[in-house]
Amino acid sequence: MNMAVMVLLVVFIEAFLHYFRWRLVLGGRELPRVAAYTVGVLGLMLPYSAWLMAQGMVRSLDALTALWMVIVFGGLAVLTCYGLDAVVDLVWFRKESMQRDALRDGDHGKG
Repeated sequence: MNMAVMVLLVVFIEAFLHYFRWRLVLGGRELPRVAAYTVGVLGLMLPYSAWLMAQGMVRSLDALTALWMVIVFGGLAVLTCYGLDAVVDLVWFRKESMQRDALRDGDHGKG
């Protein structure tokens, strides 16, 4: 497979993934953002990795291993950030809830 074919394959895969009827498959729900990122990156990088191997550009598995370590750990960093954002949101929600309760109860000095 030459580079143009690989690029066209990636274009078609990404277009397919973009317009795929995820809601139909997921019972009316949206594809979660992290899952969408993951599917999108796999749609790019699996054909690219196959192309690298088919072209003999990977003389040892070190380069391919490094590429996939970057992909996986970059994805884990994004996932970790989403988790931290969720925790921060919960902390702020709890704090605001306690402040609302204090105002409602007339306890303006605490919180």
